[in-house]
Amino acid sequence: MQRMCWLLLPACLICGCSADDIPLAEVTGRVTFNGQPSPAEIVFQPHDPQGKTTGRPSMAHAAGDGTFRLFFTRERPGAVVGPHQISIAVLRRHDAKEPQTYTEAVAPLKSVRLQRVVEPGRNYFDFAIKY
Repeated sequence: MQRMCWLLLPACLICGCSADDIPLAEVTGRVTFNGQPSPAEIVFQPHDPQGKTTGRPSMAHAAGDGTFRLFFTRERPGAVVGPHQISIAVLRRHDAKEPQTYTEAVAPLKSVRLQRVVEPGRNYFDFAIKY
């Protein structure tokens, strides 16, 4: 997914827009899995009312304590204001037992898709994910 974002950047620059010109809102939060803070990969993809992708996504990696902060680019924190399709992949904790198979080692514990709206200013999202 991240590789795809970098492929789309030149097209955006050719069209005359710049990542610096896009107004962003701060987005932080926390991911828990079955009540426990959890590491996770989070992607906020802007979309229009019909559900079509409308711009560059913002991404984050939740730390072991479940906290995250979205970044639009490596240097710019935040996400585009408006509706988003959110993908969360809950990852295994480093202190968990050793995986027994390759699939168990690389597969997320749980993947979910949600929708939220990013408002101007500061946003905090608490994602409580369960099996």
